[in-house]
Amino acid sequence: MSTNMLKKRLQAGKACVNGWLAIPDGFSAETMAQCGWDSVTVDMQHGVQDYHSMIRCFQAMD
Repeated sequence: MSTNMLKKRLQAGKACVNGWLAIPDGFSAETMAQCGWDSVTVDMQHGVQDYHSMIRCFQAMD
């Protein structure tokens, strides 16, 4: 199992920076995942994401 680096940083009391993804696009998600954020939130409430686009985004970020 891989190490949860976000959890590790939070437990160490370090600051974390989150990216916010509201664009329902796998390429955008992949790009965000490679930008060095500590975490990325896929916005399902305020954006135009639906369940299927969310799955594509998570697959692209993996």
